[in-house]
Amino acid sequence: MVEYRDLETADDFLKCVEVQNEVWGRESAVPHHMLISAKKFGGIAIGAFEGEKLIGFVFGIPGIYDGKLIHYSHMTAVIPSERYRGVGFKLKLLQRERALAQGIDLIVWAFDPLQCLNAWFNIGKLGVIVRRYSVNHYGPLNDKINRGLESDRLYAEWWIRSRRVEER
Repeated sequence: MVEYRDLETADDFLKCVEVQNEVWGRESAVPHHMLISAKKFGGIAIGAFEGEKLIGFVFGIPGIYDGKLIHYSHMTAVIPSERYRGVGFKLKLLQRERALAQGIDLIVWAFDPLQCLNAWFNIGKLGVIVRRYSVNHYGPLNDKINRGLESDRLYAEWWIRSRRVEER
């Protein structure tokens, strides 16, 4: 059974680095000390655990988008062997709850338009809208998913109080 909880300890955040390494490879990992610092100053970090094993997490930070206070969701990761069980969806719903509790009604993130299952998840399942396209958003990325490709991204706008989102 999967248990979802806020990430709090250094060990929790070290496990996040392990998950990042499994999903993207070493070059893309956000260090545990940066995750801890962001969490202490308004960030949201929630993990999905099976026993003591972290199988996925969601992480984001407060930000400003078009002059509006938002939550910027930097990453949602689920290890490959645990995908398609609803873990990522549940993590996003919990992220939504935490952002609403902070008085925030918009979560934004950038995603790769070439990752069709990710695009379907964001638009079809979560109900995000897309109004912006960023050419080579990050510059070169040398992880196992993005190596050799331009890092074009779409901006997901997840209006978490909207009827569109609530109906999903």
